[in-house]
Amino acid sequence: MSRCIFLVSAIFVAVALCQNDNLPPFLHHASAEQVKAFEALINDHGHLNEVQLDAEVQAWVAKQGGEVAADFAKFQEFIKTSHDQAEAAHQSAIASWSPAAKKADADLTALSRDLELPVKVKAEKIQAYLAGLPADIRKEIEGNQQ
Repeated sequence: MSRCIFLVSAIFVAVALCQNDNLPPFLHHASAEQVKAFEALINDHGHLNEVQLDAEVQAWVAKQGGEVAADFAKFQEFIKTSHDQAEAAHQSAIASWSPAAKKADADLTALSRDLELPVKVKAEKIQAYLAGLPADIRKEIEGNQQ
């Protein structure tokens, strides 16, 4: 189960990067056609949940082979090794947050861990939740993510 969550986290990071017009690191050596194909994969499969999308991405990466597959493996390893450090930093940061910011963080964490939500719906819900927060709470949360 933890491997599944890790892989899903890597895919969610990649999807978030694509939605912000940034390339995931594993596409830096990809051809323009491969980048277009990956973006189409993400855009056309927003109705899938993270586990389903992960399977689609894994299949796409395997089909690409070469540098894309090698860079994807490095990306997954980076996410895996960074996860524990990021979680420790996160726990340290929230220790000093206001109760309202801690509740918002718990709500956002629950949303992000919901593996059944389609990725597009999840991203929209997270953005809507953040947009609906009072400015001071949003600033407290976003200021500690940097």
